Amino acid sequence: MLATSAGEWVHCGRVFSATQIAELCATVAWLPGLARKELAATVCEHLVWSP
Repeated sequence: MLATSAGEWVHCGRVFSATQIAELCATVAWLPGLARKELAATVCEHLVWSP
């Protein structure tokens, strides 16, 4: 991921706002015992990405 001057991050050509990053962090914190594959699927679902 690359940080931009506006507090955004770019990953795989997609720009993530600071709010989206905070929401992703909250999701990860909310589901601490979830397996990595399931967590990845959940994050992708929240981002409307196909895993």
